[in-house]
Amino acid sequence: DVCSSDLGYPKTDPHGDPIPTKSGDIESVADRQTLAESEVGRALVIDSVSDGDPDKLRFMFKLGLLPGAGVSIRSKTPFEGDLDINVGKSRCQLPLEVAKKIYVKRAGEI
Repeated sequence: DVCSSDLGYPKTDPHGDPIPTKSGDIESVADRQTLAESEVGRALVIDSVSDGDPDKLRFMFKLGLLPGAGVSIRSKTPFEGDLDINVGKSRCQLPLEVAKKIYVKRAGEI
């Protein structure tokens, strides 16, 4: 509890995943949508990123793909190819495999 107090009682960890409450309850994440599943052109905000693969996590960090970052898909390459995305004011190509590890919400829903 002292650690939580020192940190301001965060509701999520640094990767955006929910932290259990004192009573052990965890916010449901069942309805999360990945960046890969999102529509082209929609304004999105990154809600969380998977921390299961350290290399992918470092790659996301390098591109600024962190919880709270604004992102939109400019286009998707057919046949499960890369996504052309905007992250803030930057533009980059994102492998589909990485986009499947980034969870988003529509801008204004967070």
